[in-house]
Amino acid sequence: MIDFCKMEEKDISFLTGLLNEKDIIASLHNAVKNYEEWLETYNKYWKNNSDESHFIICFDGIPVGWLRLNGLSNTETAWIAMLAVSPEQQNKGIGHCAVAFSEEYAKSKGFTKIGIHTTDENFIAQKLYRKCGYSIVEYGKCTTGDGANRMGYSYMKNLI
Repeated sequence: MIDFCKMEEKDISFLTGLLNEKDIIASLHNAVKNYEEWLETYNKYWKNNSDESHFIICFDGIPVGWLRLNGLSNTETAWIAMLAVSPEQQNKGIGHCAVAFSEEYAKSKGFTKIGIHTTDENFIAQKLYRKCGYSIVEYGKCTTGDGANRMGYSYMKNLI
């Protein structure tokens, strides 16, 4: 069973471990941060940010991923800002469920579109978004979490 729980401070330890896994760093191009840095990010930027919602994804009660939605202060388009699933839990439908959850969450908040960005070498993410009915709306240069410039895609899906 897959559940989505609002992220809390107690989840920062899990998040730190997840985002510092070699495969996650490589696919998301994240900067490596230690527990204290993620805790500071949570308390300073995420905890009371009405533009974002963060969820810990649990599979059979065990944390296996993180979902971050943003753009929630807008009126038309919400964004899946981050979707990370532990490598050993991938290919079990968790990413697909996370995308479906994101869409339902966005619809419940009155959004008519949802989008997501990914880099051009993240083939797993691209396959997931196409499978979930997303269309490419833009291809161009982007700056990733590690500060590097890469080529990437913007995907969009109408929710109505």
